[in-house]
Amino acid sequence: ENKENKENKENKENKENKMKLTQSHFLKSMIIMLVFAISFFIQPLNVSAQKIEITPFYGFQFAGKVVAYQGDLNIRDAAMYGLMLDISVQGGMQIELYYSRTDTRADFVEYRGPTHKLTDLSVNYFQLGFLRAVKNVDKITMYGIGSLGASLFSPTGQNYNETPTNYYYDDWWLFSVTVGGGAKIMFSEKIGLRLEG
Repeated sequence: ENKENKENKENKENKENKMKLTQSHFLKSMIIMLVFAISFFIQPLNVSAQKIEITPFYGFQFAGKVVAYQGDLNIRDAAMYGLMLDISVQGGMQIELYYSRTDTRADFVEYRGPTHKLTDLSVNYFQLGFLRAVKNVDKITMYGIGSLGASLFSPTGQNYNETPTNYYYDDWWLFSVTVGGGAKIMFSEKIGLRLEG
């Protein structure tokens, strides 16, 4: 029993070290991206003349799954909400800071077997990207967008009766990339609607 506890402790310490290393790489990458963005736009910018857009949003996220040896780890589809901050820089280009959160649940689906509820978790996205307007029609602006950042999967630790007793959960950071497009519909100079997919 002592040997098993020791092995569990070592495994947990190894996972924590890997998590710290991943977070360190993520922070370094975000700093490099931020420096690149600032240095690229620093010359043509006139800060006093910049337009800032703040967009709270609500939507629905189709989640995915992770294929494992005995089954799939499935993240359930759920509602999402968040905030986008866009700063105009030049020629229809904007720098965008993006955050979203989804409160959902992780299930383990056995191959040819039952589905086990594991734990509730939140899925958080932190992104830095660029938005480019491609066409303007009256008060409608169509655009494309791309961003880089990280995803944080954060379990609450709330176990269900179906959860094995020897399970424990850690936060999980992953790199993420988004590409999309949409349209902005302006009702007035300061109020509008943004549709994106």
